[in-house]
Amino acid sequence: MERKLRLISTRNRITHLTLLGIIEHQPAYLKSGNSLELVPLSQVRLSHWIRGQGYQSIDNSVISRVVKGTSILMPDGKPMLLKDFFPSSREVSKGYIKEVLVGEEAELKSNRLNRPYTDEEIKERLKKVSGLDISRRSVSYCRNQMGISPFHKRTYANHYPPTWAQFSACFPITLSSVKENAPEVSGIYELSGEALNIEHASGTAGVFYLGSSKNIRKRLRAHMGLGSKNGDLNAFSGLLSPMMGSEKRRRCCFDVSPRCTELDRSVTRSVDASEDGQ
Repeated sequence: MERKLRLISTRNRITHLTLLGIIEHQPAYLKSGNSLELVPLSQVRLSHWIRGQGYQSIDNSVISRVVKGTSILMPDGKPMLLKDFFPSSREVSKGYIKEVLVGEEAELKSNRLNRPYTDEEIKERLKKVSGLDISRRSVSYCRNQMGISPFHKRTYANHYPPTWAQFSACFPITLSSVKENAPEVSGIYELSGEALNIEHASGTAGVFYLGSSKNIRKRLRAHMGLGSKNGDLNAFSGLLSPMMGSEKRRRCCFDVSPRCTELDRSVTRSVDASEDGQ
């Protein structure tokens, strides 16, 4: 019993130090709640900071175990995974690129812009407006990673997903992956197949299901269970299994931004399989 209490006390102390380090390195984001205020932060860098506070035995592997699956309540009452406080430089760049493209959409719709920005123009705009100096190749890579078409193919008429949608990166639909990546908050989510190319009203995509829930993690776990009440999805997933070959090739991503309900209303008409918002 004494050993167990000692281990719990040690973990609590490390968690406390990790939170102090996050407060030290991400103060702007914690004050504003604006994701663009997040700065690149690695667990290695944080472990160096903690060792500088006199805790020499703590390295990045210890922090990794504390961070995995742990969330905290933000000032607005919403939970946030600790791992989301550790964005890479590339993830930060994606946020700024997304912001430029949101502005692009608004300017195109108001006729202040006659065509979408090229990657070179996005690069220059990032440097001028945000002070972010990255290469055109990095812009192109990040844009492709977010599933955004090049300028000559971008369109905002019946486009899915809209550029303002803050979808997460895709992750495999497995119990361990859902536990690690899916938050216990409300939002919209999509299910897709890595090797699928399905015809929809607005074009082709790997997306075969779009849904919304008050608890995304709980809903995804329900979809994976044998007792899932969604018969249509169960039948469709069964048909897809031979085509995808592996459970890990079924993927999910989600959006918990305030505008996710608007996304839900705007795209359920054009996505073949959709779910009632609950």
